[in-house]
Amino acid sequence: MNALITTFYESISFSRGQQPNWDYLRALFVGDAQIIEIKSGGSGIWKIDGYISDLRRSVDEGSVTEVSEVETARRIIPCGDIAHVISTYECSFAGDSDRIQVVRGVNRFHLAKGSANRWGITSLHYFDESTETPIPAELLPEDNSRR
Repeated sequence: MNALITTFYESISFSRGQQPNWDYLRALFVGDAQIIEIKSGGSGIWKIDGYISDLRRSVDEGSVTEVSEVETARRIIPCGDIAHVISTYECSFAGDSDRIQVVRGVNRFHLAKGSANRWGITSLHYFDESTETPIPAELLPEDNSRR
């Protein structure tokens, strides 16, 4: 489980002039896994291939030029061959304006262990912190203060 989550963050991050590791990212998800973005004003729902396609288009068009998403805290709730992982992150990214933006948020991974005894992501819900929806204190790293 830990390696799966660490690999997710490594796969989604990339430097300017490079691309995320699309194949590695896709391999972390099972079947038609969903990625669900929660935000005020509406949510986005993708199957994993649609999410990768949309992100790839943004990278290819230059509206996203680099991403560094780093996990800052993790809580795992296992139950046999399923698990729920709550992961707090900090993400810095740049787009066509070259201005680095930094956001914090929460990823909620739903995992299942497959027949090959391998964990895979069945769904991912995420939200970026805002003044209306701050990250709950219990999900922040102990040494982290509110910004």
